[in-house]
Amino acid sequence: MRDFLIVSHNEDHFHLFNQHLGHLPVHFSWGGELGDALENIPIENPAIVLLINEDFQELTQWVDAYIVAETEIPFICCSGLLQKEKRLELWKKGAADLFCFPMNRKELEYRLKSFLGTDTDKGPDRWEMRGRLEDLNLIDLIHSFEEGNKNGVLHLQKGAQRGRIEFNKGKIVNARLAKRDPLEAIEVMATWFYGRFWTQLDKEKHTKRILLDNQQIILECLNHINMQYRLLARLPAENKVLYASPDLDYEEMGPTNRNVLLLFKEGNTIQKFLENYSEKSIPVLERMIQWIKDGWLLDKDAFEKKLKQLQKEKEESGIRKMVNKIFTKSDKKSAPKHPDSGESSKQFEEEEMAVSVTRRSYLFNQYSTLDDFIQALEELS
Repeated sequence: MRDFLIVSHNEDHFHLFNQHLGHLPVHFSWGGELGDALENIPIENPAIVLLINEDFQELTQWVDAYIVAETEIPFICCSGLLQKEKRLELWKKGAADLFCFPMNRKELEYRLKSFLGTDTDKGPDRWEMRGRLEDLNLIDLIHSFEEGNKNGVLHLQKGAQRGRIEFNKGKIVNARLAKRDPLEAIEVMATWFYGRFWTQLDKEKHTKRILLDNQQIILECLNHINMQYRLLARLPAENKVLYASPDLDYEEMGPTNRNVLLLFKEGNTIQKFLENYSEKSIPVLERMIQWIKDGWLLDKDAFEKKLKQLQKEKEESGIRKMVNKIFTKSDKKSAPKHPDSGESSKQFEEEEMAVSVTRRSYLFNQYSTLDDFIQALEELS
């Protein structure tokens, strides 16, 4: 099976090819904009690249950039109706073919078949697939191995995480992802809706470590996916930035809570978090729901409000400390001296009377009034 990479501004073009030409022994991949596609071509390794752009000037710029990239992969230019001079210009740049739309579907199918070769599907050793998990998810890929009765390994990658599923004659026998058991590894990889996949066929008899058959495994995966969807529906949008509350005490937390919440300390989205999270997603999503209820995870407005509140409390605390320090010193100076064990109570009373006589009436000593005044100022601010 050949892989055709579709490069276009409009993802509908990719869906049209899949819808009307999906019966061909071709796997269509969505490459997006040219810049993204050029980055992914070394991983995708397509047989043909289709450059689709209705703007002829921009299409020629794409062709020039594609040639500079030196991918050595043939490219087909697709655009609207072009005059002869423009078609010649694209031919001279090295286009393998020109598709000028609108075009009859049968003609398009015939011309695409010319790029498949005569020996594309001769023998099981020629069967191979690679692409993006956005286009084909794990369950689709399991069905492909099963229907083709294939023997080999399905590799999957999401960010820095990489796993594999081993097949014997289309039956899943083992899976590996970090230190997980095989079934849990498949459940986790089933929730990877973005990333890469590629197949590696072999004649090895892989060791059977999973007792469930393919349908039972798929059912477990679907249950896991449905559970994740239900939990995500109770959380904010996946692309909404969330922040860990600035007053959290990370030292008082367990390691899992601490590690996850630290990833939200500077702001993070659930989507980006899940892309890089290597553990099972269901338990942590359940915790996130509770954290939002408890105010541990906040949206931007609530986070900024919390920061201002903490800053205000910090400033008020500083004022109170300063006032308390002043009052403490004043209290110490004006506090009555209690007699030591060697002094007589009579002498102490005489000293107290002397202090009372010499105390000046115009000195301010009503500290409770000053306390009330400062508190009123704080409330106004």
